[in-house]
Amino acid sequence: MASSNKQKAEGEKPDVNWRDIAVLMKDLIWPSGSGLWRALMVLVFIATLVLISAINMATPFLFGLMVDSLSTDRGLPADGGIDPVQALGLVFILALVGYSFHQVARAVISGTNSMLITWIISHQTYRVALKLYRHVIGLSLRFHLDTKKGGLSSAATRGVRTISRVGFILFVNLPFQVLNFTIAFGLVVVLFGWLELITLIAIIAGFLFVHLSMDPIRTRMMTQVNKAEDAVSDKLVETLNNAETVKLFSAEETIHLQIEQSAAISRNKNVSMNWYWVVRDFLISSVFAFGYFGLLSLAAWRFLSIETFSVGDFSAFVLLVTRLGGPITTLGENARQLNDALVDAQKMLDVMKIEDDLPDLPGAVPIERGGGGCQLSNVNFSYPGTDREVLSDVSFTLAPGTTTAIVGPTGSGKSTIARLILRLYDF
Repeated sequence: MASSNKQKAEGEKPDVNWRDIAVLMKDLIWPSGSGLWRALMVLVFIATLVLISAINMATPFLFGLMVDSLSTDRGLPADGGIDPVQALGLVFILALVGYSFHQVARAVISGTNSMLITWIISHQTYRVALKLYRHVIGLSLRFHLDTKKGGLSSAATRGVRTISRVGFILFVNLPFQVLNFTIAFGLVVVLFGWLELITLIAIIAGFLFVHLSMDPIRTRMMTQVNKAEDAVSDKLVETLNNAETVKLFSAEETIHLQIEQSAAISRNKNVSMNWYWVVRDFLISSVFAFGYFGLLSLAAWRFLSIETFSVGDFSAFVLLVTRLGGPITTLGENARQLNDALVDAQKMLDVMKIEDDLPDLPGAVPIERGGGGCQLSNVNFSYPGTDREVLSDVSFTLAPGTTTAIVGPTGSGKSTIARLILRLYDF
């Protein structure tokens, strides 16, 4: 059991348990005991998310209307005594006012949306963090002595920090991108054509191919980077916790060399990671360059060959496809961040699954302060993992209201008796 617990606390990349993640996310958005107020906040959040997506995709067409309003050759006819220039100027002013109002509305709705999801997620993240720390501190002394604190601290810190990140990706970023793509695809088909839609889908497919092909490489490299950083953290924490021993044996230089070696490994892993990003960014930029060339070529062909395809339509199309570049890139980044975040969250969940190897018996009641004594009868004890018997057939009674001194040389078991009485170990 102790070995299994130690592996959970210090193990490398764990397998993601989707059931655990689903339960965590459910508790994040809808914890047990949630009422009408939380339901209302979630519904308002969903409504604002849809509004932001709609406003975001409407921007290019408002801009296109403004461009067309400045063009007299494709503008309003001079019917009914209306001056075309005045009419076009009025359209431009109305479009400009609408565009400005639209931008302000987007900022207000986006701020409301961000405030709502931050409150919904951060409050529950705080509760999960408290639950985690309470669980870890409640584990047996054997676990804390056998487990390296640096790796455990990293797993707990990364896990708590990543809970809100997973929540934002799953409940904000990904739904927002899906809504953007859904609205954009519909607009492209209705207002432009299937060729543009096929080209746009090809760009997304090319981006995802590059991303998914290189992601396993990045995951392996990131695991190595985390392992190297944990090794440095472990060494630093152990050195600081045992500073007295280090100085007694004059081992400062030896420890310094060990830390320097661990830091050099960590540095080399980070350099390799940077090279990965250079290659990845080059491939993704190539996909976007060729894809945008195809889309702009189609738009130019429509403008030159179709009379009703105005300058404003061309501008709206260009702005729409370029605005989708951000969501496409964000989609890949969210997938990458989600993969990393799920690994960190799973490490934290594995820590929370560690069982206490000194559990209370069923029906145990809290110890109350009183005048009771304590008795040890024929106690034999060896520390886990050792054959040396620290205590052999020890028996004595601590009578209520008395003071008892346990005297003996170093290593005779005095501290061990105190630990057994406090049940830091079982026997």
